[in-house]
Amino acid sequence: MVCYLPIDVKELYSFLSGVVHSGDTILVGPDSLGQFQTTTIRSIERKRIPVAVCSAGQSASFALKRIRRKEVRKGMVVLPKLDPPPKVHREFIAEVLILSHATTIRTKYQAMLHVGPISQTCAIIDIDRSYIRTGDRATVAFRFVQRPEYLAKGDRILFREGRTKGLGIVKEVGYDPSKPLNPNAGKDEDDKNSDTPQK
Repeated sequence: MVCYLPIDVKELYSFLSGVVHSGDTILVGPDSLGQFQTTTIRSIERKRIPVAVCSAGQSASFALKRIRRKEVRKGMVVLPKLDPPPKVHREFIAEVLILSHATTIRTKYQAMLHVGPISQTCAIIDIDRSYIRTGDRATVAFRFVQRPEYLAKGDRILFREGRTKGLGIVKEVGYDPSKPLNPNAGKDEDDKNSDTPQK
């Protein structure tokens, strides 16, 4: 069971997988600290008609216990109660295609990234080459700027900034800086500096 929540607690953005019943105990999150809250589904409605169950591909409204409207934001997910609890990630690796960009994209570049209903500014922290341009396909590591999010392998992403547009697919959640995508990045920078004529 995986579904995304928008801003309103009473509405469900989309139901991605599984089946949920009225009375089920679920997890809602992540919040700004990456935590999930445990709650219970009081009732379910589809098109203002009470129903006992909702399944993948449907949209529905949930009435949730102990969850205030201000505690819910667009991009949160509803998950079954799990042990251990689900993990959220601030960093992830994706294969991307640059659709348009005026110059070159390097590490530290920031853009608005969309994953389903999730919209958050991301920074590029690693690339499998020195830079990427329009038409390039590359493996890129991203970091969410504001807060961690719930992601899964295979999620499709879209990022944009001005006229810059790119798309891709999540290949790994999490990022290990001890295993850089471009092991020669430091060497390339050293070579560039050594080629600079001394005054």
